[in-house]
Amino acid sequence: MSTSENRDRRRKPSITGPEMLEGRRLLTGGAGGTFAILPTSIDTAGGTTAVPFVISSKSFTLPKSGKLTLGIDVVAQSGSTVQAKLDSVTDVATKGEVRATQAKFATPAQRKASTTGNKSSASVFPLTVRLNAAGEASFKANISAKGATKGAALLGVYLAGDVSGDGKVDAADIKALKTAMNAVAGTTKYNFDADVNRDGKVTNQDMKIAKQNVGAATTISPVVSANLDEASDTGLADRVTKATTIGFNGTASPGSLVSFTEISGRVPVVATTVDATGNYKITTPLGAGANTFRVSSNDSFGQSIAGNISPVTYDANAPETITTKA
Repeated sequence: MSTSENRDRRRKPSITGPEMLEGRRLLTGGAGGTFAILPTSIDTAGGTTAVPFVISSKSFTLPKSGKLTLGIDVVAQSGSTVQAKLDSVTDVATKGEVRATQAKFATPAQRKASTTGNKSSASVFPLTVRLNAAGEASFKANISAKGATKGAALLGVYLAGDVSGDGKVDAADIKALKTAMNAVAGTTKYNFDADVNRDGKVTNQDMKIAKQNVGAATTISPVVSANLDEASDTGLADRVTKATTIGFNGTASPGSLVSFTEISGRVPVVATTVDATGNYKITTPLGAGANTFRVSSNDSFGQSIAGNISPVTYDANAPETITTKA
């Protein structure tokens, strides 16, 4: 969701749900320090939509400033022609609204010709977080479609000032931002992650926003992994096993619910809660033949990630070793 021409590979436009498989990992990711990716759709030309999200005391630490400043970027999904625009963020409980302010690109940091307008697609929102008895505060991001456009879009949410992408804003981020100060997109000094308002240049405005957000942190992550336990892959490392029950391990947002659903419905759905360190273990029975599992994760922020992993095959006669003649 970068607005720069010089994005590195990890800042390529995101896709809905996980990217299909790097090895045995189920992955999704976003631009810069994006910690959540929320899909949405505007189904009528020039229409609007609202995307809900939740700030939970279990997943967020508030900054010293007392306001949690989030950056939200909105782009069309692959194949969509919608020109989506962030309008505001609303506190659901109080109906209070923070209007979006889109930064303008400077002449040396103009967008690519394929994009529209001369403003960043991102906005930063200083949110007053009023936690309820459950330790949660609900918000919604309000989006509209320009002109007569419509279609699917993605919201990427990041902690404003999290230059390192480690889920917190601290002194190291401020130092990194100082190093990139006054750089514009297209130069070697430019650091996309230090460009807090995503306008193609690093300025004192970015520093001001970051400093106000020092102390902010989150454990929410846009990455889910699902790895077959080595002990479950009996014999050869080929995802063919004699075991009738197998185990997986992986990572996801702490406290999120991870479920494994065999797509043919031959075995029961199994689910577990990710522990405080972001790790989980889960076991599931297998049906005869190939078993393809759809892995889904739902976290407290409102982010849902789902995708199929490579099949695991149950074969009672699976070979255990390779033998060769002398």
